[in-house]
Amino acid sequence: MALAKKSEEPPDWLKPYIEAIQGEGGGGGGARSRYAGPVYMGRIKQPSAPHLGSGQVAPLRSGNRWVDGEDAEVEYNNWNEKKRKDFIAQAKIAGLIPADGGEVEGGRIWRELVKEASYFGKNKKNKVSPWDILSGYVKSKGGPGAAWQPDPSNPDFEVNALTGERRYIGPRFKTTTQKTVDFSDPATAAAVATRAFQDLMGRDPGKGELARFADALHAAEAKSPIMTTTTTEYDPTTGEALGQTSTSEGGFDAAAKGFLAEQRVKGTEEYGVVQAATTYQNALENAIWGAPELGE
Repeated sequence: MALAKKSEEPPDWLKPYIEAIQGEGGGGGGARSRYAGPVYMGRIKQPSAPHLGSGQVAPLRSGNRWVDGEDAEVEYNNWNEKKRKDFIAQAKIAGLIPADGGEVEGGRIWRELVKEASYFGKNKKNKVSPWDILSGYVKSKGGPGAAWQPDPSNPDFEVNALTGERRYIGPRFKTTTQKTVDFSDPATAAAVATRAFQDLMGRDPGKGELARFADALHAAEAKSPIMTTTTTEYDPTTGEALGQTSTSEGGFDAAAKGFLAEQRVKGTEEYGVVQAATTYQNALENAIWGAPELGE
């Protein structure tokens, strides 16, 4: 009894043509895929075959584009950033992605849409693409005539519920104001207090005096916040930030800190005693030695 001859593997150059024929027939790739069937991806312009030997460029003709589910699934990762953002915005309007969703949620929804489209594409009977399914959700949310709708994730943009296009509708300039308090660190507070005590009292401040001055300094700084005003210019078409300018005012500068320290020292009883002693000492020296002009 003769053994059945083992079928030979086709050459590599022939494989693409065999796969194309199997794909057009709805077999082969669909049977191996974990999806229900091929996925319809819309119409596509492709060159037709020119007359052999004519030397002319093949004209373009419109045809249906069918791909395996796995190939359709990875298309999301091959899109450019704008196309992914448009898709995510459209999915948010459809209620398929929360307002704070991003790339992860976008990829997950795309895979689900591809899976649903594969059921329609079984045996290539119904040409329903993932985009067609998404548009159905969008229309049910927006209603007829509601093409452009606010982007749920950014009020400065709106999304075309039918095409997924996203456009900027915000202002060209935005101005914001921020309030901050710049508290002095312990080393700075100690340096300011020490300088004032040495100049006015002839000694260094004690630990309690340093602590009380630091508290007073922080209280004064809290009442004098820094106000920063920032103006940002945006591209009126894309909404991208073009540049910004900032101005600041307020705050408690070095001169104010020094003045506060002096006033704190001058308000103590000890300062009055030192000043009185200094006055009496100067008077005594003048009485003993006399003014320079009287000694001539």
